Amino acid sequence: MINRRGPDATLLMRRRRPWARIALGALALVLAASAGVALSLAKPWQDEPNALSAPSDSPSTTPSTQPTTSPSGIDGMRFVFPSLDRDFDACRTGRPYGAKINAMGCIERFAGALTETVYSEWSSHAAMLRHYRGKYGTQGVRRGELVYFGPSYITNQTTKMQYSVAYAAAHPFSVTVTADVEREPPVRQAMARVEWRPTVEIAD
Repeated sequence: MINRRGPDATLLMRRRRPWARIALGALALVLAASAGVALSLAKPWQDEPNALSAPSDSPSTTPSTQPTTSPSGIDGMRFVFPSLDRDFDACRTGRPYGAKINAMGCIERFAGALTETVYSEWSSHAAMLRHYRGKYGTQGVRRGELVYFGPSYITNQTTKMQYSVAYAAAHPFSVTVTADVEREPPVRQAMARVEWRPTVEIAD
């Protein structure tokens, strides 16, 4: 490696006293701690939306028979979302409303908060996006095959935080996670467990 400090700088480095090395080490620790705090305070929705969820390149569940037509119904959702197929016995059928024609809800606890993950199928992709754009008041943030919406806050007796993620094109399927607290970690942990089928594996 080329020494760009020159011989005088090298000589000074050799003569540096031990207390100077200790001071430099302490400064490095302070800077590293500060960087860690800055990263922990970063808003995942603005800076790293993929931290919430991303399409699975190699789904953990591959049905023996893949649909030859567009997946639909509960079985279709189990194919589109391998995580729903994985946790199916612990989930319950939701009630359709409006353009939502099928739903499955799974309740778990993450980071000390109760969360509900709702997998949904919609009457059309356009209707699904209209719903979320109206609900969240935004076009959403697209990353790869997904579009992200949130947060939304639901206030009843307590305030709950909610995020939604949907396929960005063609496929009318989405996931909404609701946590019973105003904190992001429970939502992020719940979303991290959601597995999405890559669009190339979903028949149009």
